[in-house]
Amino acid sequence: MPRKSKKACSSKVVEGAMIRLMSSYDKKIVRFDPACCFESEYIQRKLAETEISEREGPFEIEEGHIGRVFTIIDVRSNILSMVKDFCVSRFNIFNAHAHGDRHLLLDKLLDFSVKFVHKKPLVLLVLLMDAAYKLRIGSLLNLTRNRIVDMLRGKSAEEILKTMNLPDFTHEAWEKPSRMTPSLEAWHHERMIC
Repeated sequence: MPRKSKKACSSKVVEGAMIRLMSSYDKKIVRFDPACCFESEYIQRKLAETEISEREGPFEIEEGHIGRVFTIIDVRSNILSMVKDFCVSRFNIFNAHAHGDRHLLLDKLLDFSVKFVHKKPLVLLVLLMDAAYKLRIGSLLNLTRNRIVDMLRGKSAEEILKTMNLPDFTHEAWEKPSRMTPSLEAWHHERMIC
């Protein structure tokens, strides 16, 4: 469930704040809504930094981009967009039902969560889980982890390798020592002598 207002998520900070995350993979920028700070500890911390830098005014990121917070992150931009949608949707559900029946709120959040991961392939869930870890979004991390476990539960090692599109390693391949290249062997030998 989204966190209650913390100092970093106060209306003063959220109002007019902007955080831009640039994917290190495709160099695309994804603008995150300040409402994401209720889900993401990473976004929350960046918005807290915004409050401090706001006194100094906006700074130029690169030509044509003016903003208060800009960070490069090792997550693909399409995954960042999905994470942003997840956070904003949960925030909207929480706001729409926060003052009503608590059970209705929990049902709405559960329904959204089930729909969010439904029919998503394993590879996409792993990428979302990685993004949730990097952005410190506990709700998304738990959701994707549980869905991945459900998808792999009861499968053999071979089936898991096939599902994840990984090569099948035989016991012989693991037991057979790999042969170093001559230059690497020389480097290793020199290190052992010193």
